[in-house]
Amino acid sequence: GAFEKLAMMPLPVCLVSTPWCSAKAFRTAALWARTMLVLTMPLPIVFSFLGDVDFGPVWGSYFGLFLLGMSYMALGLFISSLTQNQIVAFLISVVVLFLFYIIAEPIVLSYMPKMMIPFVEFVSFNHHYESLARGVIDSRDIIYFVSAAGFFVYLNHMSLQMRKV
Repeated sequence: GAFEKLAMMPLPVCLVSTPWCSAKAFRTAALWARTMLVLTMPLPIVFSFLGDVDFGPVWGSYFGLFLLGMSYMALGLFISSLTQNQIVAFLISVVVLFLFYIIAEPIVLSYMPKMMIPFVEFVSFNHHYESLARGVIDSRDIIYFVSAAGFFVYLNHMSLQMRKV
């Protein structure tokens, strides 16, 4: 799809074969996610007129949703770079993201060996988002989401490089 169109365009080779392409797609997705979140920000303010709202968890949730969205979109971009079909990329992304989400649920953890539980909780996106949603801004969670997004954008770039060769 998109890579073939970019490869056919009269762009300098350095633009298609550098991290520019991956970073541009990721920045566009980040702008889209930020816009969607900003459009919902009047809701907590309106609810505060109706009753007491604790804005710590509200703003923590917004921040966490933004970071979670960045990680999800970076993973989706990477999976999209692995396939030629957008529908296949969407379905694989949904399954992988669901697995990342559900892996730290108590029902799933109850079937795992005890020594694997800390690692599985660390890998889960949901585990890191839940602390942010409570209003606890922990640098470990921020580093996790930023690292995950950066890692998948890097893998996206490497996948496009391998396809180019």
